[in-house]
Amino acid sequence: MAKSYRISRGKEYIIVTVDDSGAYIIKDMAGRKIFLSKYQAKLMKFGISSVIGDSLKSSDEDVRIEELKG
Repeated sequence: MAKSYRISRGKEYIIVTVDDSGAYIIKDMAGRKIFLSKYQAKLMKFGISSVIGDSLKSSDEDVRIEELKG
């Protein structure tokens, strides 16, 4: 069963859906979607962690992650 999460900071948010195969669908506030295979998602996670991970840790922004039901 697919799980969806809302990741927000203030009034801005994205919806991330992870399906059973491990693929990701990322939808922004304007309704644009990005589809990532399981392999692409692993590469993106590695890239984000390596390139900008340290700058995100020092951020004082309040980021909320909540699982969406239904």
